[in-house]
Amino acid sequence: QLDGVITTSEVLFPHYREAIEKAFGCEVYDQYGANDGGVTAFECDQHEGLHIGMERCVVEIVDDEGNPVPDGEEGRILLTDLSNYAMPFIRYEVGDYGAITKEPCACGRGLIRLTHIKGRQQEFVYSKNNRKVHGGFFSTTFRQYDAVEQFQVKQDEIGEIVIRLRLNDPAFEKQLDKLKQTIVKQAELDKVTIELTDQFEKTKGGKHKFVINNVAETNESVVR
Repeated sequence: QLDGVITTSEVLFPHYREAIEKAFGCEVYDQYGANDGGVTAFECDQHEGLHIGMERCVVEIVDDEGNPVPDGEEGRILLTDLSNYAMPFIRYEVGDYGAITKEPCACGRGLIRLTHIKGRQQEFVYSKNNRKVHGGFFSTTFRQYDAVEQFQVKQDEIGEIVIRLRLNDPAFEKQLDKLKQTIVKQAELDKVTIELTDQFEKTKGGKHKFVINNVAETNESVVR
């Protein structure tokens, strides 16, 4: 019997947490690590966000113009490493989106918390109206179907996407047209193409890429 499972490296969606806890019969504790920015944040047993290791870094949340946003409001994560004397990173942008809170946690720790993390800027697609649709929309959509084992969304043109799916039940193919119509409507897209495949692109580190956005805005590493 395990005491707990620690997850890291990718966004922990609620249904992932549920599946892991069911499989191992213990609680899941999420961790956020951005070693290039010197930050590490951990969940406590309250599971109400991730406590930031403030002795290692300063975390800021800013809007698209680089202005600070109020606590609880989502924005771009900037990190200042307090322990890297060889190569300082000051207000370094790793490309993740999230929000913080200074409200005390029920566990009693006084650390600032990341309330949530939405992943990389490139994990968005753009609707026909140039509205950002986060990759979590697709995860929430596909989790409703047991036949969908894996997915990946690719965008080369605004308002158009290609969805790669791996299915474990060929009978589900009959529902693909209806699924496309639902996604077109809810995500406000002009065109959705679905491809059935076992081949998915991964990062150099071997991580699965849920969204491949080839029309994402240019992301500068340092906000001045």
